[in-house]
Amino acid sequence: MLAETFVSTILTASVAGAGLVLAVYTLIASLLDKIIKTRRELITEKTRKFNDLLMSYETSNTDANLRQLTESHNQLKTLRSFPKYLSYGMFFSFLFYFFASFFALSWFIIEEPSYEILQIIFFGLASSVFLSVGIYTIVEVFMAMKHEWRILEKEREEVEKTTSEKLSQLEKDVEYLKRRGIPQP
Repeated sequence: MLAETFVSTILTASVAGAGLVLAVYTLIASLLDKIIKTRRELITEKTRKFNDLLMSYETSNTDANLRQLTESHNQLKTLRSFPKYLSYGMFFSFLFYFFASFFALSWFIIEEPSYEILQIIFFGLASSVFLSVGIYTIVEVFMAMKHEWRILEKEREEVEKTTSEKLSQLEKDVEYLKRRGIPQP
């Protein structure tokens, strides 16, 4: 027989876990446009790489080229499909937390329940699935943030180049005015 405090802790953790699943899903939903944009650009880049590898394979049929071509094709296949962790992972994680909380709650209602081990199993399953979903979410958000940072770096470099060119031109104009003896404001 499980202790009441243990079952109460499982119940609390299961409800909190289900809430965290929903919170992570909401986070992903709010970042979905950036994630899709990043994936789209990755697909474009990988497709270009695949086509280049395909052309090089057509000119020289080597095992190394075939391996690279196969690897590139597999990368494209994973990028083109909807991330399974967002559909199945989130669903099963939430479902397992629900079952764990259901069995923990029924432990308080039913005298001598014969299935008290199920709450531990479902809680363990839910936590494991949620851990993997969390890791994939972190990777996906990191990729989107890294992509946005690259775009920001390019914009910063362009602005820096433009402003330094304009500043250089202004310095030349001021020097020209000085040489001509034209008063400056």
